[in-house]
Amino acid sequence: MIFNKINELFTNFHFIRSEWLYCYVIIIVLLFFTSILKKNKNSWANIIDKKLYKKLTQKNKITKKSLLSTNSIIFTFLVLIILALAGPSFYKQDVKIYQNQTPWIIALDLSDDMLKKDIAPSRLKRAKFKIKDFLNKNSDNSFALITFTKNAYDIIPLTNDFKTINHILSSLEPEIMPEFGHNISSVVKHSNKIMKDNNLDAANLLIITSKGATASDFTDIKNLKNDKLNLSILSINKNEQISLKDLAKINNGIYSNITNNDSDINYISNNSKNLSDYKLKNKDIITIWQDSGIYITLLLIPIGFMLLKRNMLNVIAFTCLYNILTLSNFINPSNNLYANSDKNLEYSPSLTDKILYNNNQIAKKYLDNKNFKGAVNLFEHDNWKAFAYIKDKNYKEADKILSKHQDATSLYNYGNSLALQHKFQDAINAYSKALEKQPNFSDARVNKKIIENILDKQKQQDQKDQKDQKDQKDQKDQKDQKDQKDQKDQKDQKDQKDQKDHTKEQEKKSNLDKQEQQQKALEKSIEQRKKTNATLRQLPDNPEIFLKNKLRYEHWKRQHEN
Repeated sequence: MIFNKINELFTNFHFIRSEWLYCYVIIIVLLFFTSILKKNKNSWANIIDKKLYKKLTQKNKITKKSLLSTNSIIFTFLVLIILALAGPSFYKQDVKIYQNQTPWIIALDLSDDMLKKDIAPSRLKRAKFKIKDFLNKNSDNSFALITFTKNAYDIIPLTNDFKTINHILSSLEPEIMPEFGHNISSVVKHSNKIMKDNNLDAANLLIITSKGATASDFTDIKNLKNDKLNLSILSINKNEQISLKDLAKINNGIYSNITNNDSDINYISNNSKNLSDYKLKNKDIITIWQDSGIYITLLLIPIGFMLLKRNMLNVIAFTCLYNILTLSNFINPSNNLYANSDKNLEYSPSLTDKILYNNNQIAKKYLDNKNFKGAVNLFEHDNWKAFAYIKDKNYKEADKILSKHQDATSLYNYGNSLALQHKFQDAINAYSKALEKQPNFSDARVNKKIIENILDKQKQQDQKDQKDQKDQKDQKDQKDQKDQKDQKDQKDQKDQKDQKDHTKEQEKKSNLDKQEQQQKALEKSIEQRKKTNATLRQLPDNPEIFLKNKLRYEHWKRQHEN
């Protein structure tokens, strides 16, 4: 049992800050040059007679022995202090995280008024910049992000993951909102609900808007007044909004107009009520490597007394050096944690790395430098190996590893892999199982909420697409009906036109027949008149008969003319 424990300690042994070990090279170089100087100092022994040289140096023997002893002590002191600064570590330890800061709820106005460009580049974009600056300034707090128009809607639940908030900000546009309007009181009502759902004793609410408050906002907020909800308002408008300023005073809150620098968010952050006394709860547990270098420094105490006996100046100098170096590393516990590197330099483990680091640590360096295949080959722990596969977008291999385990961390990583493959419902199931195993797993709860929001929006989009398809089909049917009606109308018009043309043709033909008949009648009347004239010429000269016939002819002629 004891042997296994010792074996485990040495298996996990590594240096947290191994870079300090390079200082041993400096010590070796100093020793080398010191020996050369010492040899040059004794070069008189080759010139002066040995008996005379012995006589001359006899008085300094005691001094040399003392100096040699002091140098050995200094050398031991340096070796130990560098070893302590390198941070030898044998085991991990769970550390509780406490949060004594009041969480912030940020409410962003997404009404069409935010699209105005009187504030460059636009009111909405400037509001997003202010949110990012506000997150950076208050990085010790947790945040929730909501948007509102006529009603308020959750975007990001309460979390410490600022990267998620920064990432989603670019997607917040008025067209994503299901309704139009502007209702500030809905934000306060929704914030009270967030406090209740998250068991918050107190919270800060920051409303970022460009429109003023209405009379109903004043009435509703007075009814919803909560002493544990600290109201602050940032107006994204060139002109001061008196109504918003008065609204903030209801809860003794803070109002600020947007500025071209950080003075507005600094004013809100610095003057908001200190509600931290209302919340001091255990939030989470993390595992860190314990730095054992502090125990090595205990050996420096007797060495310090030995130096004190020989040379007070040495003690003062090395004590100052010791305090500067050790305080810089041991007082700040964050130095004991491994941080992700933002450098994308190609990493290749040196001989020193292979000696000082184990496979998991070298794999971590590969992972930090985005050499995911190298990390996969070296990681010995399944969760880390699966994480490297996920980073390499090899989700199939990651799922094979993670599906074998049922602990909370493996289920959480499995959910992340499924979410990245857009298998949202399976990812939610994995997160739910992780929360069953570890109810205080805040990251799993946040990711589950995000995926649920994505699914809700996806369903809404599918419903919208179905409605759009139905509307398009209805429009197409209406268009087909209209086209059929137009074709029928065109046909009817054509038939009417043909009928009209036929009627005209008949009338024209009838008129021609009538004219022909009239022409024939006229010709007949002329012929008859000629015959009448001939007959009259043959009759005896009787004026009475002549006049009678003439009158008859004129009557006939008028009848035919009419």
